[in-house]
Amino acid sequence: MRYISTRNHLISLSLSDAIQKGLSSDGGLFLPQALPMINTQEHLTDLSYPEFAFKMLKDFFKEDRLFSSLKGICENTFNFSVPLKQLDESTWVLELFHGPTCSFKDFGACFLAECLSQIKTKKTTILVATSGDTGSAVANAFYLKSNYQVIILYPHGKVSSKQEHQMTCWDKNILSVSVDGSFD
Repeated sequence: MRYISTRNHLISLSLSDAIQKGLSSDGGLFLPQALPMINTQEHLTDLSYPEFAFKMLKDFFKEDRLFSSLKGICENTFNFSVPLKQLDESTWVLELFHGPTCSFKDFGACFLAECLSQIKTKKTTILVATSGDTGSAVANAFYLKSNYQVIILYPHGKVSSKQEHQMTCWDKNILSVSVDGSFD
């Protein structure tokens, strides 16, 4: 599957290349050239969350060098509880706040960090500007990931004490800096 820019459909990359690049050279975002069909008849209720994630993601990874690592990526990423709660007779929800930093952003940040670790890119600095949860999720996800240095900028006095602690409790490859201003 190829991934195209939202601004210019002629810009087309593999999934691994799109993940490494982040944004397209034209400033657009990358999205799948086509959405795969999902078999809604497939019985998925007895799967663990990593198994479910693998089944849902595998078609997006086909023909990419990450495909052979996807099952391990899902197991390493989603190694925390993801409870499915029933609200009423026909309504179920996933509670996405059970990750390492209690934020739904743990799902994306941890998955990205695992994918990039498998690609084994050259030394890379990731700069994060956050007004809260994103910084802590990225710090947790990339902590001790080789070849990655993370710098987190957050607005001084405008995040909760818990969020600030979650962003500043790291060492080694994570640096968090409070700055004057707002990112909203």
